[in-house]
Amino acid sequence: MLGEVARPGITDLRSPYRESVSDWLKPADLARIMRDAINGDAESYLTLAEEMEEREPHYRSVLGTRKLAVSGLEINVEAPTDSAHDKAIADDVEKLLRRPDAEGLVTDLMDGVSKGFANVEILWERDLKRWEPRCYEWRSPRHFVWDKQTISECRLRTMREPMNGEELAPYKWLQHRPKLASGVPLRTGLAMPAAVAYMAKRYTVADWLTFLDVYGMPIRVGKFPASMAKQKKDLLRAVQSLGTDAAAVIPEEMTIELLESSGRSGGPLFCESAEYWDKQISKIVLGQTMSSDDGASLAQSKTHERVRFDIRAADGRHVMATITRDLIVPFVILNYGPQDQYPRALVDTKEPEDVTALLANVKIFVDLGGKVQMSEVRDRMGLSEPEEGAELLQPSAKIVADAAPEPDPATNVPKPDTGAARGKVSARTQLARVLDALSAFGPRPAQVVSDVLDELTDEDLADWQPLLDGTVGELLARIQAAESFSEAADIVERLANDKGVVLDLSSFTAALSRSTFRARGIGDATDEVSL
Repeated sequence: MLGEVARPGITDLRSPYRESVSDWLKPADLARIMRDAINGDAESYLTLAEEMEEREPHYRSVLGTRKLAVSGLEINVEAPTDSAHDKAIADDVEKLLRRPDAEGLVTDLMDGVSKGFANVEILWERDLKRWEPRCYEWRSPRHFVWDKQTISECRLRTMREPMNGEELAPYKWLQHRPKLASGVPLRTGLAMPAAVAYMAKRYTVADWLTFLDVYGMPIRVGKFPASMAKQKKDLLRAVQSLGTDAAAVIPEEMTIELLESSGRSGGPLFCESAEYWDKQISKIVLGQTMSSDDGASLAQSKTHERVRFDIRAADGRHVMATITRDLIVPFVILNYGPQDQYPRALVDTKEPEDVTALLANVKIFVDLGGKVQMSEVRDRMGLSEPEEGAELLQPSAKIVADAAPEPDPATNVPKPDTGAARGKVSARTQLARVLDALSAFGPRPAQVVSDVLDELTDEDLADWQPLLDGTVGELLARIQAAESFSEAADIVERLANDKGVVLDLSSFTAALSRSTFRARGIGDATDEVSL
């Protein structure tokens, strides 16, 4: 088997020259080509698919965009387990895929998107210890035939078997069949539906060029008397010569009139037809039109761009599955022997994240009291953990000022960082941050104000102990000093009748006044921003 694997390549294939299909393509011809391809005779169809890429600029552009969207992704290799043996094999495979000769492999495999399948030959070489791919060669799809029964087995066309082909050698081919639709591969390629648009646009452009050839030239009308009917051919030649030589000689009895061409404008009609077919090709290849043609708005363009990300993700998964099955598994078997599990190739197909929106949402969430791990945000932004001793960016002065402790109203000195207040932000600062963060989103429900007032109440109740010391605390001290129950009851009764018991309520009154004033201020501030 290894001798067959080491076969130097295709040596007996027919010449890659092929007769052009586009030169004589008509609707009836296209129908016959499609019908033959569905039945397994795909040579004319595959020739047409190649010519479409060569001769149609828009099709080549959007198809190249789709191919490059996948070939530009970085390939990573995932080990099946965390064992040292599996990780060593995965590292060896990753080195294989990062070699310069593997750079065009994904692009060659993506050729299957247009034709339904793509075959890349692995040219192996062997030294005393290892099997290594020397290079990867893309082979024209016209070098392959399909079995006549199921039209699902791809076989190599050779001089010995030009009709039925030979079975592909094991471990020698990467066969990529992208899952674009259900059915046999020849019917799932994008060239199948795009061929109709290609043919229609060719007719449109040909008619457009013919129109431009005579556009602006006056219509030449020759007139002759009935007695000179035999000489009308001479008059016709004279009229025709005016279009090229601008000179003609006719008998005196004949006349030539030049009718102005003003108002004859068919250009927009041809242009609209060509643009229509371009948009159909864009929909077929990219799934949308706004990233390749004129978009109506930025929001719509972003929505359509996400459609392209979905297509790119699917293409990336399909190509990596082919590389894993037809390259990684044979490479591991030839060099390490059969394994229970094999490494697999992966690409990151996640959509690029809007970092600005992420930070804005995180800020609002944190300002409302939510808790977020800094490491998670750093990973989402693609930032690494700072190294020890590295120079770090510093927060802006406004953020530092917001985070500083508030001064004591009596002394104008910052309050000490007590255990209860550490890490805590005042209700006033929280309200300012919330209003600042939400001001760009329009009016908000009154629930935001209610939440802030609740936090204000909790903050004031947290300092209840000093208030009790000056009011209820004094009452409790007198009751505890009573020598009997009747004496304690007498103290309470005199308090109820306001006779002889005086309590210091100044601290309680001051705290209540401050809370009322702050609540009123919050209400006035939120009225101004229409919360």
